[in-house]
Amino acid sequence: MAFSDQALTIEDVLLNKNTLRVIELENDYVQFNTSNNLSIKTVSIHNLLGRQLYHFTGGSASKTYKLSNLNSNVYIAKVELSNGGVISKMAFKK
Repeated sequence: MAFSDQALTIEDVLLNKNTLRVIELENDYVQFNTSNNLSIKTVSIHNLLGRQLYHFTGGSASKTYKLSNLNSNVYIAKVELSNGGVISKMAFKK
C-alpha cells in the first residue's frame, strides 16, 4: 500500500446571500436570477419533508419555470451554480 503526503482538502465556494434571487411571477411561474457572472446549472424544488418535486436544468443567469403542481406552502429551492456552489433558499408559494 502506498500513501501520499498530500492532505485532502475541500475548497469552499464562498457565495453572497444575494447571489440568488427567487421571484414568484403570475400564473405559477417562478424566476431564478443569479449575479456575479454566474449561471444556473440545475434547480430542484423540494417540499419540507425533503421530497424532490421538480428538477430543471439551467444554462443562463436567469431562468423561469412553471411550477403549476405546487399548493400554497413552504418549499426549498436548491440551485447549483456554474462555479460549483449550491444555494438553498426557502420560499413560500402564495
